[in-house]
Amino acid sequence: MIVQTKNFDASIKAVGGSGGLSAGQFTALVAVFGNVDHGGDVIVPGAFKDSLAQWEESGAPIPVIWSHQWADPMAHIGHVLAAEETADGLLITAQLDLDNPTGAQVFKLLDQKRVKEFSFGYDVREAGPVTVNGQDAFELRQLDLIEAGPTLRGMNPETQLLGTKSDDEIRRIVREEIAADKVVEDTTGTAELEAPPDPIETSGTPPESSPPQGGEPSGPSKSAGLSHAQVAAWATAAELILMEER
Repeated sequence: MIVQTKNFDASIKAVGGSGGLSAGQFTALVAVFGNVDHGGDVIVPGAFKDSLAQWEESGAPIPVIWSHQWADPMAHIGHVLAAEETADGLLITAQLDLDNPTGAQVFKLLDQKRVKEFSFGYDVREAGPVTVNGQDAFELRQLDLIEAGPTLRGMNPETQLLGTKSDDEIRRIVREEIAADKVVEDTTGTAELEAPPDPIETSGTPPESSPPQGGEPSGPSKSAGLSHAQVAAWATAAELILMEER
């Protein structure tokens, strides 16, 4: 399973203190039906129906995570209280954990409209190519919703923060990495960069007789890997590239 992410400039309906919501709560349209986004995808009504039913049956809440930072416990900032498909898209009401400093700060950012975009993590159950208004697109018909949450980075390059990579630049880098055979898939289905090989010593004392620095045993270097958000972004970019080349 390759977890992907989809970002939107969300329509925030209400934040705690308005619309009958309590402190730390918000209501937002986090996915939009029918429009082709900048990744070339279009979500159809009903895409979340089965997944929402499974979440309800499980009794577990859908996590609210800040910017897909799954490995950081403090980024797990709340949970979804209610989720439903409307004519416009996926509407959620969520509770942020105000005892969590990250949750409290994110709520402040939402309340002050300093953050207005949302993203959700998903796996594709059913999808296929379509043409929408003469434009080639990839129709997302059934999705497995994994999490949702506020984020700074949106699908539209014009809304990205200074210093983040545009979609075109990400695709260029992924193409280069694929060509160089530097992107590998591990047993969990996520991608990481291979570490460069250790330098070869050409003269002097043989490596095995040289004491390691700091008194610790030496060993091959390992890549620090990518964050979950980077993995998701790279996986999405790589998948889009493969689609384009078919």
